[in-house]
Amino acid sequence: MDYLKELYSRRGGEMKFGLERTIKFINYLQNPQNNFKSIHVAGTNGKGSVVNIIAKILQEYGLKVGKFTSPHLVNFNERIQINSEKIKPERIKKYLKHWKKYLDSEEITFFEITTGLAFQEFFENNVDVAVIETGLGGRLDSTNVINSEIAVITTIAHDHTGILGDTLEKIAGEKAGIIKQGKPVITIEQDLGVIKTLEEKAKENLTSLRIVDPKKIITNVDISSKIMSFNIVGYDEKFETDLIGLHQIENFALAVATVKIFLDNKISGQVIKNAIKKVSWKGRFETISKKPTIIYDVAHNYSGVEALMNLLNELYKNKKIKFVIGILKNKQLCKILELIDRKAKSISIALIDTSRSYTYKELKKMLNNKSKTSVFKNINSAINNEINSSNRDDVICIFGSHYMGEDVYRFKDL
Repeated sequence: MDYLKELYSRRGGEMKFGLERTIKFINYLQNPQNNFKSIHVAGTNGKGSVVNIIAKILQEYGLKVGKFTSPHLVNFNERIQINSEKIKPERIKKYLKHWKKYLDSEEITFFEITTGLAFQEFFENNVDVAVIETGLGGRLDSTNVINSEIAVITTIAHDHTGILGDTLEKIAGEKAGIIKQGKPVITIEQDLGVIKTLEEKAKENLTSLRIVDPKKIITNVDISSKIMSFNIVGYDEKFETDLIGLHQIENFALAVATVKIFLDNKISGQVIKNAIKKVSWKGRFETISKKPTIIYDVAHNYSGVEALMNLLNELYKNKKIKFVIGILKNKQLCKILELIDRKAKSISIALIDTSRSYTYKELKKMLNNKSKTSVFKNINSAINNEINSSNRDDVICIFGSHYMGEDVYRFKDL
């Protein structure tokens, strides 16, 4: 991973917003993003799942599909994929070497360079369409230099309020920055203030907002700890997936509706069924061990944890859960702890290896009077603590920041 060393050195520190550096960079690259169609996805929760589902359906349909997501869980290469194949290390090396003189002369960020890598890779491989996830917000996000065919906005909740705004309407306004003139924009049924803001932004861009009601698209939902099945209105097939949860039903509904717009409704139920069967997305209620059962989820804000708890309460109604948590400093930790307390058998909270983590002293001070809760200096120690005090019938749920991913997967298939 030496070839990424200089790129990683551009992470951390104060966030830099604005599209000026990205525009200058892609102009240097001769605007590769103008050579392929794109679908742009913004929102607070569910972006990655929606991107993944859309990409898989379009791939099953027969298109060559680029996919750009962030952050990664284990390997940087996860972020940039074509037809589910991660970008090869030699491709990244080639680009970074070729661009070295430019990059050395510019104060360009990690994410801006990564966005350029994705666009260049998609262009050189002649993809039919790229499904692009925003990094943060929408209006000023580096990905917002594309002229997407469709803007997709997932559920919006309070997150990054210091950057995007302190109300849902302000946050929605930032996310709506991905809407393009005269191009379709689609969202899920949600907060009325959010919908009003999105409708206003759509009108400004001479288009109209399409609102998906999951209940009118997906019916007969059945969820177990291993698989979820459902019907899609207009198709005879029974659809099955291991991407489970009622929040995922919303994501499937939004993704299917988006694909139908993109393909002008010219897609069969069998293609969708085959794609949905193949959909997998790491860190989304993923069982990484069976004895004891260890579940890993990247829920990292209040609304995400709320969706996680709804699923745990559905699948493990009368069972207490052992939790391992790694949350960044701006993620409403106290409110999250209140949310999980009743279901918790024990709670281990760990520091994360990033400048945006709490310090050990801060956590100890905050959690001084919490009887169920222990603080650990790293994720490994926290997970080991819960495993060593567990029996084979216990359920351990690990959730929090994507930064935990590499440490968490060391415990896969114990």
